[in-house]
Amino acid sequence: MIPKDPMILLSYVNTQLRDYYESLEALCTCRG
Repeated sequence: MIPKDPMILLSYVNTQLRDYYESLEALCTCRG
């Protein structure tokens, strides 16, 4: 589940990019 709070969302996205995805575009493609 993606968090709604903007600061938590930023942290969540940074963690996802660091751990699982090569780029923001790859994250967006996988998440739909």
